[in-house]
Amino acid sequence: IFVSVGKIIKKKTSAGWFYLLVILSLQICPFLMTVYLGNEPVLRSQIVYPLVLACNVVISIKGLENRITLKRACYILAVACLWMQLIPSMRLIYTDGIREQEDRSVMNEVSCRIHQVCGTTKPVAFVGEGKNNLNQACLRGEMIGKSIFNIDAGANPHYFFSTVRICENAKVMGFDMQHASEEQVKMARKEAIDMPVWPEEGSVKDCGEYITVKLSEDKWPEELEP
Repeated sequence: IFVSVGKIIKKKTSAGWFYLLVILSLQICPFLMTVYLGNEPVLRSQIVYPLVLACNVVISIKGLENRITLKRACYILAVACLWMQLIPSMRLIYTDGIREQEDRSVMNEVSCRIHQVCGTTKPVAFVGEGKNNLNQACLRGEMIGKSIFNIDAGANPHYFFSTVRICENAKVMGFDMQHASEEQVKMARKEAIDMPVWPEEGSVKDCGEYITVKLSEDKWPEELEP
């Protein structure tokens, strides 16, 4: 990169200075979000780093047309960077596959338990958050590796949007599952106070118009006080 920039400065052309400005902007742009937020950015925003690195390698190779040794070194660096990026990427793909298998297995068990308890199709309210047990080869990201039973529980109203997401994902998996209404989820939270946690017996309960599935203890029990 320094060799390429040096050649551009020596040319002293308007196009060359514009090219230099583009190169400098490329180095700065991945860190603008960090400066703007004032803290560490989320993991998914860091996906831009390999792109910048790839552009730097291309620029370096272009500026080393007459320096065969350094040019070959850049090719070796490019292969090494590709390998370094490939390993975590493949682990993330593997992680999401394992996560999907576990979620499908749990969803199948929940669906079977619902049919045992109720026998008919009713809206379902999920109270609490589920957890998955990934193996040591898995690499969790911000969302990758996170169970569908553990998403949006903190959004207000609590456990309603997580219930919606779980039931919609259940449909994608091939399960006929309707989510409970906001009011039914509120009532389900009260019903779940004395219920055991999944997968214990009694963690799935027929509440008349809807079914309650207790994945964990309620994190906001103070909201249930009259």
